[in-house]
Amino acid sequence: MVGGAPRFTARMVPNSGAYAAPGGWWWYHGLTVAGVTAALNANNARLIDLEPYDIGGGIIRYAAVMVSNTGGAARGWTWLVGVSAAQLGTHLASTGHRIVDLDHFVQGGERRYTAVMVANTGADAKAWQYWLDQSPLQVATRVAAFQSRIVKLDRQSNGRYNMVQVSNTRGDQSAWWYRYGFATMTEVADFATQLAARPVDIVSYTTAQGERRFDAAFIDNANADTRRMRAEFGKTFLDASGAPTRGIFQAYLKQVGGAVSVDLNASRRAETASALKVLHLLHAMREVQ
Repeated sequence: MVGGAPRFTARMVPNSGAYAAPGGWWWYHGLTVAGVTAALNANNARLIDLEPYDIGGGIIRYAAVMVSNTGGAARGWTWLVGVSAAQLGTHLASTGHRIVDLDHFVQGGERRYTAVMVANTGADAKAWQYWLDQSPLQVATRVAAFQSRIVKLDRQSNGRYNMVQVSNTRGDQSAWWYRYGFATMTEVADFATQLAARPVDIVSYTTAQGERRFDAAFIDNANADTRRMRAEFGKTFLDASGAPTRGIFQAYLKQVGGAVSVDLNASRRAETASALKVLHLLHAMREVQ
């Protein structure tokens, strides 16, 4: 909250092609549970993200993102607000649903959970897990043991996490990354563009020293050619965890009069060194011609 108004961190994709939301999408903030319900009914929609936040005095309001739940976009789904860990587990066991969004808030000294779930069947079926109150080391251990990728991180004030992960094998396999403690959103964006990735979850919080920090999980967003170039650069510039900590690297390839084949961090300002000599040579040869 800044000056009594909530502040949000958001990740977005173009509402077109594979990412299009047929039938529409909506977002709201400052809603009560009754307000969320009313918006869902008015739009014939289902939630994809529900964020609780305290407006002061332990009063909880919600920011909600929802999509049409009609036609090809229709899913079996459920949502819970203000439940205990035990109640969340009981609901999942009775419905067989899978969590797609998980957050918490503290009210009256008790940790309560908010969750959005879909039926874990058909095209939405995935091997998945969720874990509560995990240290960063435990998060890494869970990921390694399940051969998974993180789709949701929810940071608690004690520096521990609630997490949702899905299996990263077979048809669901993808390159992915996660990292804690970005100092700015620019750092988040630079990390993503360097790897030709996109964030699937961003967590914003303040440290005990009052400093703003961001945690994020990313998934591969590259085409095959860009992915191949990333692998070649990665042999030198990526560290053991696959993070770009050893320097800035870039590649851009576009067919004359055609489409872009490779776009790896191309918009980032950097010294291109000897590679730029090719441009000067081309200009000189054209002048000679």
